[in-house]
Amino acid sequence: MTKRLEARYPAVLEPQANGALLVRFVDLEDTFTEGATPDEALFDTADALSALLGWMLDENKPIPDPLYVWSLVEFC
Repeated sequence: MTKRLEARYPAVLEPQANGALLVRFVDLEDTFTEGATPDEALFDTADALSALLGWMLDENKPIPDPLYVWSLVEFC
């Protein structure tokens, strides 16, 4: 069985005047995305978070701890 540390960064979805949904991360300043539908917004959110964290790792930047949840997850 493999174990990994899982961090979850909370995000807020905000409806925009044009009908799109703006998504911003509570713990990561200036990191946001948007989508035309809730599904698209959440998909784009995962992409934005992955890109940001990858860049931070590549540049040896400190990765902020999420405000809320840290858990150890076991998976097969």
